[in-house]
Amino acid sequence: MPALNADDIKGLVRRASGRGHTGSRNRALVSAFVGAGLGVSEALSITVGDLDESGARVRIGGGRGRSVAVEPSVMAALTTWVEARRNLGLADAAGPLFCTRDGLPLEASYVRRLIARLGREAGIDGVVNARTLRESYAAARLADGATVEDLREELGHASIASTQRFVRQLGGVPAPRTMMGSDLASALFGVAHAGLTVLRAERGADGAITDFIMEYVNPAAAGILGRAPEDLPGASVRDVFPNSPSDGTYARWIELIETQGAAGAPRLYESEGRTRLFRVRRLAHGDRILMSFEDQGAARAAERAAGQLQARQTAYLECSQNGVFIMEPNGTIAVANAAAHRILGIATGRLVGLTPLDPRWRPTMPDGSPIDPAELPAALTRSTGQPIRDRELAFTRSDGRRSWISVSTEPVETGGGAPFGVAATFTDLGTLRRVSARARACEEAGRLMQAVSGTILLRCRPDLTVVHASGPVAQLLGRTPDELVGSRCTDWVDDEDRQAVRDVHLHALESRDSVGIDHGIRDGSGTLVSVSRVVRAVRDPSTGEVEEIQSVIQQQK
Repeated sequence: MPALNADDIKGLVRRASGRGHTGSRNRALVSAFVGAGLGVSEALSITVGDLDESGARVRIGGGRGRSVAVEPSVMAALTTWVEARRNLGLADAAGPLFCTRDGLPLEASYVRRLIARLGREAGIDGVVNARTLRESYAAARLADGATVEDLREELGHASIASTQRFVRQLGGVPAPRTMMGSDLASALFGVAHAGLTVLRAERGADGAITDFIMEYVNPAAAGILGRAPEDLPGASVRDVFPNSPSDGTYARWIELIETQGAAGAPRLYESEGRTRLFRVRRLAHGDRILMSFEDQGAARAAERAAGQLQARQTAYLECSQNGVFIMEPNGTIAVANAAAHRILGIATGRLVGLTPLDPRWRPTMPDGSPIDPAELPAALTRSTGQPIRDRELAFTRSDGRRSWISVSTEPVETGGGAPFGVAATFTDLGTLRRVSARARACEEAGRLMQAVSGTILLRCRPDLTVVHASGPVAQLLGRTPDELVGSRCTDWVDDEDRQAVRDVHLHALESRDSVGIDHGIRDGSGTLVSVSRVVRAVRDPSTGEVEEIQSVIQQQK
């Protein structure tokens, strides 16, 4: 329902007859709603002691609440009810102002029904409620020239944004209070990182500046000053900085206004229990000074933190055994660590400025087959923004040697999409490949020797379960190596020798010796075959834990 006009409000108040105790109370109650912009719970919380008859003000919310000025007619209705209340024997100043004859608080439901009934009796179209009266109060105050800031204080809103929404719902336009009256400017200044303050010069009868008033203070500035944001607007600078008139500050500000100039300098302020360095800038605009405060200590701390982070990153890059480089979106290498230069065979510092497509490296697939430059990991990530993991490549070093690497890449998002920057890491596979080749050669040589000598090699877990069998096992036992895997290495030992073989394995587990034994085994046909067995435990060199037990078995001639 739209806000009520003045005639509707007068008719509503008249409908509360004012006759008798109940009429007097109800007229005072309705007058408080329309004259102070109250909510139902606020009205019922007011005590007799909250009335300031001499100042024509009503305190709402107790000692820490707000104080609202009311029209003389509203205060007259309230004081009339206070007198009627005393005549009922209710003289307690701390008791509820609006109460029953017994001094008990009114029910909120009774108040809502009362306002709706009076609205119907006054002939007002639509349902009248406490919200309607609160909006009517706000609309009347706006029409009288009140600002959004005024309404925020009078209505008890927690933030200026709540009052702005309230005003927009009324369709009202708040009157500008100062040059800072723009809602957009206030919102922008409110979220600014720097402290922002507007000072207004106060002039005496002779036109001379006598004081400066804090007209606007954003949350960042209030935090720097160590004050609540709501305590500063309207405060004299003398109260906030008692020494400012005598320490030359006022003189500098007066000169700034007279010259309409600007100034800036570092200043030390006590903030958050410590002395901090701020960069202060001032600009005169008429009789106002706009000031900004930027925490130079925070900026310097941020610079130190950034430097420390860069140093840690550099240390990590340089101590890494993996090659690392970072490629700009234009395709050139901007950062490369020492390992990258070593693996790629490039002199220290010479990688920066090159590209992964440099022809001197002649990259190929690991088997030597050619690779399209556009399919290289760095090129794919640069064009698609997708990471690549563990791609193996071969390339030619500057010394002519062929080498292999495993490459992983990650896009570096720069905000502009493709082409992307690229971070790449790569591991030298050359050493690994050479070690693997030697291991394969040794393994093949071992197999050849076992075949020539007729020796069987059994590898068992510590619980004696066979995991590998090699050599002429088929000829000796009549079983294939695969058939032995999963069995226990004592399963085909002759019954009379089985415990002795177990004891040999136990001795090998507990010692670091090679232990030998002669015993019999049964081949696939059950025939007893005499063999010699040597057993040794294989241990982890770092922990000493037994990894497996190896047995070499050879038929006795």
